[in-house]
Amino acid sequence: MDACGAGARSSTRVGVAVFDEGGRHVFANGEYAALYGYDEPAELLDEHWDACLPSSHDDCVTDGLTAVERSGRWFGTVREFDADGGEEREYELTFVRSTSGETVVIVREGDRLCSHEDRLAALNEATQDLFATERTNVIAKTAIDVAQSVFDQPFVTLWLETDDSDHLDPVAGSDASRVLSGYEDLEFTPVPPDTLEMETFESGERTVVEDYSSHPNRAFPDLPLSSALLVPVGEYGLLGTSVPHAGGLSEETVELLTLLARNVGVALDRASKHRELERRNERLDQFTGVVSHDLRGPLSIISGNVELARETGDTAYLDEVDQAVERMDRLISEVLTLAREGEAVGDPEPVSLVETATRAWRSLPTADATLVVDDDAVVIADPERLQTVFENLFRNSIDHGHEDVTVAVEPTTDGFAVSDDGPGIPEDERESVFDRGFTTSDDGTGFGLAIVETVAEGHGWTVSVAESEAGGVRFVFDGADVRHGPRRTVSEH
Repeated sequence: MDACGAGARSSTRVGVAVFDEGGRHVFANGEYAALYGYDEPAELLDEHWDACLPSSHDDCVTDGLTAVERSGRWFGTVREFDADGGEEREYELTFVRSTSGETVVIVREGDRLCSHEDRLAALNEATQDLFATERTNVIAKTAIDVAQSVFDQPFVTLWLETDDSDHLDPVAGSDASRVLSGYEDLEFTPVPPDTLEMETFESGERTVVEDYSSHPNRAFPDLPLSSALLVPVGEYGLLGTSVPHAGGLSEETVELLTLLARNVGVALDRASKHRELERRNERLDQFTGVVSHDLRGPLSIISGNVELARETGDTAYLDEVDQAVERMDRLISEVLTLAREGEAVGDPEPVSLVETATRAWRSLPTADATLVVDDDAVVIADPERLQTVFENLFRNSIDHGHEDVTVAVEPTTDGFAVSDDGPGIPEDERESVFDRGFTTSDDGTGFGLAIVETVAEGHGWTVSVAESEAGGVRFVFDGADVRHGPRRTVSEH
């Protein structure tokens, strides 16, 4: 990317390194190595800084390391001159104490000042890149690159919200931010709840902090930072950038970073909608596949037997027509259900395990089969879709088991389970049973268990297959919020 617009490429280079307590390199990125004439960062590891940096840096580095011992951060400048006394190069060095006790060194070299027009042009170019991809990691990396190269922000991180967590997870960040949190694991830290960062995300409004290190509610109290800017990325997350040394962010930089964060939010929204559209199209393809392929068999039976009934006058041929019509109705119903269950579940609420299982059982032709529910636990779920889960599992047991099969529903420590005393599922087929279209029955549709898995995933649960104590099949749902109630046994035939 052209760091200062299409017509004015910046010559700025930003290197990042970490010194241990003895002044030896324990981390260096590629830009840092190149600044000082090394081909690979590995050449610097375990080497003392005074053996690697030019002598013109001696005073600045010594002062910086001394100051970091006292205050945790320092900023200085080194100017090198050519033989004629003219200014040749300028380095800006920032020293910050990391959370693991080492010293992080940020080195900038070159002309890093871009005009306002150039910054806007570069931001516009970056926005086109953001909108050109549906991959979250690419969007995140592009945002970090722009913040560093266009807006000169070496300490920048992007956190995003996840469905199953109460904190924001880091997805991308600069090398400087990474090593500031501790160079050994190079891991970014999540944003916990009830912090300044989380409050900013939840409010939807940016926050500019003039003295981050003294803010009582900051998420990262161990980081020696001065000014900080926190900008919500739509409803998806938070972009944070900070200044470790004295000084702050200019008003122009704050506004442009805010615009960048908003554009990232729009890009993530576009990507999310694109993925949902792809999922919908996939379900449509499945539906059309059933219509064009699976329905042809029953239609052929109907056509052939109607013709025979007309020719012979024997209405017995119509019995197979009835069976074919029932299969067609079931195929269409299950594919439509699968498409509907692919959407987000409704608002979860406390649902009785006994009542929902009993209602599902009574909706099916169960003949001599028996349902046993041995605990009236409460599950936090969408009631209609939980009933759909039971209906499909019960039908599976009835279709594949013996005439008087017994089906049991029971709560577990982390969810609930449905098991039977039928023939079970061979171990080599258990990973395939949830595949759409997979069936071992001549009149099966192959969609029932796919619906079960889709509903489970919509609730944030996981479903697995095992063998029951009676040798049949056992479907186990983990991750559900289950609250045990008064124990009672309900049996239905």
